[in-house]
Amino acid sequence: MNKILFFLLFIPVLFYSSCVDEVPIEIPEFQLNNSEKVVLVEELTGVHCINCPDGAITLKNIEAQYPGKIAVIAIHAGALSDPFPNSKYDLRCEDGINIEKRWTYLGKPAAVIDRIIFEEPDIPVSGYTSWQQYIQKQLNDTVKINIEASVDFDTLKREGRLNIALLPIEDLQGQFKVYAALTEDHIVDLQVMKNGTINENYEFENVLRDMITPFNGLDIGSEMKKNTIVTRTFDFSIPKSDGTWIPKNMNVVAFVSANLDNTYEKVKNAVKVKLIK
Repeated sequence: MNKILFFLLFIPVLFYSSCVDEVPIEIPEFQLNNSEKVVLVEELTGVHCINCPDGAITLKNIEAQYPGKIAVIAIHAGALSDPFPNSKYDLRCEDGINIEKRWTYLGKPAAVIDRIIFEEPDIPVSGYTSWQQYIQKQLNDTVKINIEASVDFDTLKREGRLNIALLPIEDLQGQFKVYAALTEDHIVDLQVMKNGTINENYEFENVLRDMITPFNGLDIGSEMKKNTIVTRTFDFSIPKSDGTWIPKNMNVVAFVSANLDNTYEKVKNAVKVKLIK
């Protein structure tokens, strides 16, 4: 798999002393409430995981309950993720492997919800029956940063440009990062099921194909000012289709994280957009 190339364009944003100096704008009528919150769910999964199809169904049902408010990235990496000898595709990618390594988990499927540690240190939520309560908790989190994204994609050249805009709702101090991932739906391949049989026509959704940003995020400074937009633009390309990498089935999931309390980064907001409309 060809690594996606990206570069950062400085659109009206400059760096000074490790802080972001943004172009201030007045937005007198702009207000956010909890309805603006989108929860990021990084689903740790694998084709050999007998409970993972139930985990995927659980997330699909939660997405249906809260349309547009959940952004899922299904990460095939680590335990139980090796393809079968007769699999058509390898759903793993280098960035997914690196992301998965940061977590210790009790079993799959596991969900990292807004990168919040709810109970035990460094342990994502492994029991999918409890995912909804944690997701609902995050949906009620106070929004401090709004995020929007748009994509212009050339289907002939298979090249795209991603624009991300961040708008803080209050003055914030900390360490901020922005991330962008490419995911793909409707990938049909082999998956072991709960009864031990192998479904040869299992449809995978939200599969992480690659990161547009570095897998560990792009630093955007240590200060964000209320009602001051921060923008980033990335150019990227995708490889030729091998039966996957089908643009109409692909999405961009972008999210912003912050470390505001000198502990660890937490996802403050996310957005999911189609690669092509």
